[in-house]
Amino acid sequence: MLVDTYKYHYIAWKTIGTSFNFNLTETQNERLKEISRADSLDLMLGWAETEMNQEQKEVLLGKKTNTT
Repeated sequence: MLVDTYKYHYIAWKTIGTSFNFNLTETQNERLKEISRADSLDLMLGWAETEMNQEQKEVLLGKKTNTT
């Protein structure tokens, strides 16, 4: 059985984005498919014109892992 997890990943990324005042759109989320979590976060940070150090990124990536 295949399960479509798209909506769960979208919700998780959207939640992560709100932590740095970024509202991820479904169109932007499409660009996150099939790339790593770290690359997805970097892309979102670029869209939000926000910078974070590696430690801050690791915290958010941990939250993403625990959300989906």
